[in-house]
Amino acid sequence: PSAGSCALVVDLDGDEDVELVGIDELDDVITIFDSPPNPVQPPSKGAALLLDGVGRCAGFGGLPPATAPIGATSTLTVRGHPSALWILLAGVRAEPGLPTPLGSIGVGLGPPPIPLIPSPANLFLDASGEASAPLPVPTFVPAGMSATFQALVYNPANRAVGFTLSNPIAVIAK
Repeated sequence: PSAGSCALVVDLDGDEDVELVGIDELDDVITIFDSPPNPVQPPSKGAALLLDGVGRCAGFGGLPPATAPIGATSTLTVRGHPSALWILLAGVRAEPGLPTPLGSIGVGLGPPPIPLIPSPANLFLDASGEASAPLPVPTFVPAGMSATFQALVYNPANRAVGFTLSNPIAVIAK
């Protein structure tokens, strides 16, 4: 390329991750610059996870883990497209995440994550694209015990595989 004059920001592969397309008018060349995989999956319009209304990558990227009071019930909220199918994964924290066409998996694969299937009445996001699940922390759970959660949500915008991972959230019992 000798005279790059235009650039387009696009999502060529439908993975909700942008690519940059550079155009050289003199050499008639198109160059595609793919973005590197995220070490931590950020929340997106296609899939986001919140704990007690806070949606960030708690416990990842230098952020402290979220806390869940022992003997109380917190609320995990999944957001995405209206009426989308979703499941919740639970396991140990993995950072950096494993890049996949679904996004970066922040729940460790060894031991394997446990899929937590919501009740049939709560298997799909509602008309506003949201569903909630209780996260009870029994009194016998020791302080400092942790778990990581990440949702897998049907996402028609992810043309590559049809599903997108939400942001992971590491939770510690206090």
